[in-house]
Order: sequence, then structure tokens, then C-alpha cells
Amino acid sequence: MLRVFTTFALAAVLVAAGGSQAQDAKTDKKADGPAGVWTREAGGLELKFDFTDAKAGSLKLTVMNGDNGVVAGCKVEVKGGVVTAQIKDVEEKGNFPNKPPVGFEFSFKWKAAGDTAELSDLQGDNIDNVKPVVEGEYKRVKGKKE
Repeated sequence: MLRVFTTFALAAVLVAAGGSQAQDAKTDKKADGPAGVWTREAGGLELKFDFTDAKAGSLKLTVMNGDNGVVAGCKVEVKGGVVTAQIKDVEEKGNFPNKPPVGFEFSFKWKAAGDTAELSDLQGDNIDNVKPVVEGEYKRVKGKKE
């Protein structure tokens, strides 16, 4: 399960992120699309989605278990409230087997309201086992709105 989770969470996670009701974040800075840094703790893991460069088409996902984890850089696109991502690079931190492969593709819905966001409808190959960990409520990291 850790292998599947890692693959997805990082691919996702997989941190994650465009508003389901939002306009394209590239044209509307106020859109409910990907912006800022968001975290979630689940299943003993800390997931972080860094959308700081989302308007430029980039997403940074981090999955950590103590000092061990992975950081994945993703190419991201938001259309119609669905975030589609592809992993472009992966960096292992400490001893973290089962890194997600470069090229892994996934998608999800993201809806933010204030300092809380909901990641839902996670899609991708072999990720059903990680949905309970990745899907759910995320909290905005204060001071990291953009």
C-alpha cells in the first residue's frame, strides 16, 4: 500500500488543484484555482501541495514520513475545475522506496474556501488504495497564499 500511496500521493497527489467552480487560474488571479501551499496529515504521512507556481503550469508535491519522503515536480493544467498533472522530476529524501515514476499522470478536483480545501475524485492508474489518504480536507499554510 505504501508503494501505491507514494506513487499517487507524490503524483498527486499529490499535496494537489484548481477550483471546481473556478475560472482558469492563468487568466483570473482571484479564481478559486491553484494557489498557495496546502497540507494534510493522513495515514502517518504529511502531504504538501505547493501551488506557488501553478499559474506557470507547475506544482510541487511532497510526501513525508518523518525524515523520509519524496518531492515531485509536476506539470499541471486546470480546466473546468479538474486538475491534470504529470510528474516531471522526483527527488528522494532519506530512505523512501517506491518513488513515483517520471511521466505518471493523474487528475483530481479541488475546491477551496478560505483556508480549507477539498481534494476529491482522484483519478489515475493503480491509485484506488491511496484515495482514503489523499482525498479529503487540506489546510492552507499561513503566509503562503502566493
